[in-house]
Amino acid sequence: MKLEEYLQPSTSIQFACLSQNLSKINITGTVIGWGDTYPGSRKGSMILQQVNLTIYSNDVCSNVSPRINKNWQMQLCCGDITGKRDACHGDSGSGLFLQRNFSQTNRYTIAGIVSYGERCASPMKPAIYTRVSNYFDWIREHSDF
Repeated sequence: MKLEEYLQPSTSIQFACLSQNLSKINITGTVIGWGDTYPGSRKGSMILQQVNLTIYSNDVCSNVSPRINKNWQMQLCCGDITGKRDACHGDSGSGLFLQRNFSQTNRYTIAGIVSYGERCASPMKPAIYTRVSNYFDWIREHSDF
């Protein structure tokens, strides 16, 4: 997406930094989106939602859509294994953000993009996200920065 005008950062608008290759697991990230607020509603939300989810080791997602081959260099596993919270239908393409402290300032980095899962908020079925760090070269090649 290319904006017609420069976006001016403010206290309520900030840029998300690109996250380095994510190697830590069991850390919390925040997902935002306009998707369904409960499984099966297929209505989406009129209010932007956010949820804190955990980034798990790849093997935790081995039972998610088992017929689809996973490439953990390009994907990551994220959700809530208790099934209480999740991204849902309509959230695909939304960001998974990590809060980091850079030079005494809290900033958000984008680590993943909601891709797919099995149903929403199912116990032991986190979702599969696109690993943003795998696309750094493509992003740089197609950006004006």
